[in-house]
Amino acid sequence: MPAKKKPRSKQRTTERRRKRCWKTATVVLLVALFGLAYCADDLAYELRLAGTPGTFRAVGCQSAGSGRGSGTTCAGEFRSDDGKVDDPNLSIDRAVPVLRPVPMQLDAPDDLHEVGADTIAYSLALLLLVVAVGAYAVALVTEPPKRKVVSRGERIAGQVITSSVLGSVLVATAGVVISAWS
Repeated sequence: MPAKKKPRSKQRTTERRRKRCWKTATVVLLVALFGLAYCADDLAYELRLAGTPGTFRAVGCQSAGSGRGSGTTCAGEFRSDDGKVDDPNLSIDRAVPVLRPVPMQLDAPDDLHEVGADTIAYSLALLLLVVAVGAYAVALVTEPPKRKVVSRGERIAGQVITSSVLGSVLVATAGVVISAWS
């Protein structure tokens, strides 16, 4: 007859679960930090805090591909607001109105960032989702497994997650509405 296994102690099982929560939380937090860095970089250009402010005027646009693989590239010139930068050979991988100046930020030699309320709204929505992911990581660590009583910290983390996700949806919706009216 096989020997009976001893039941694991609750303390050892809880410690293993807690270690697993820490590992998962670390991975989720790292993803959130990378997302935060990505969003913050884009947001800095969209708010005109980084790069060279100016306008891009498309001379012509060309579509390539079909279906999901399709895309539009517009070629034109960029002029900085202060008149120091005038580059007649830039392109952007997005459809913009031809011969109409569009506010942009120039980053590095050939990288353009669109500015405006709709792009800011999209970046803020993404930023709020990143905050929700970070709050989820904190909730993973602070929530002891298999416990029925909810602590104050867990309630706050849950409220931050819910608020961030709802805020993200509202800001993204506002971006769609602004984009449709522009």
